[in-house]
Amino acid sequence: MACMLRHLQARQLLQTARTQGLFRSGNLEIRMSADFSKETADRSKAFLSFRTQLRRLEVKFGLFEPARMWITKNGESRNFYDPEDLRTFLEGLQDQTQSMEMPPNPPQTTRSPLQSTSYPIPAPEPEMRSTTDAQSRGRDFERLAKSYDDRGQILQAVVMHTQLSERDKSHSPLKPTMDPL
Repeated sequence: MACMLRHLQARQLLQTARTQGLFRSGNLEIRMSADFSKETADRSKAFLSFRTQLRRLEVKFGLFEPARMWITKNGESRNFYDPEDLRTFLEGLQDQTQSMEMPPNPPQTTRSPLQSTSYPIPAPEPEMRSTTDAQSRGRDFERLAKSYDDRGQILQAVVMHTQLSERDKSHSPLKPTMDPL
């Protein structure tokens, strides 16, 4: 990006850029583009407000210099240079998609308020009776932790629970152990 201080040099450079299009110097390519007016920048900015709408309608789009919106829907491509033209096109496109998406209205049935609807009630799951000592202590620990309000006492309960579970790991599951709990 370059800023020209002298108007005459800037005009000459832009005129040369229009005629030649691309400057090459060795492996370096330099492309020249004009500094656009505020109106062109505003049109570009106005196109950006349509992005969410275009995404919702599943339309591919791109914004190109100077203030040109390119869209593709169902293999058909169009260019828009004015945001208002794009707005009218999208309104027509939305009307088409809404008419395709709306199912016909189902027939309305009226029910009296006393008429009940029967819903299947799931059977209760059988409770597991075979719990190990560690599982029962885990449930006891949860009840214990809920009953304490003081943070220090909960921390003590957590330490006590982890010590008990460490001891369970060291014992064989077949040998009965005597726990103070």
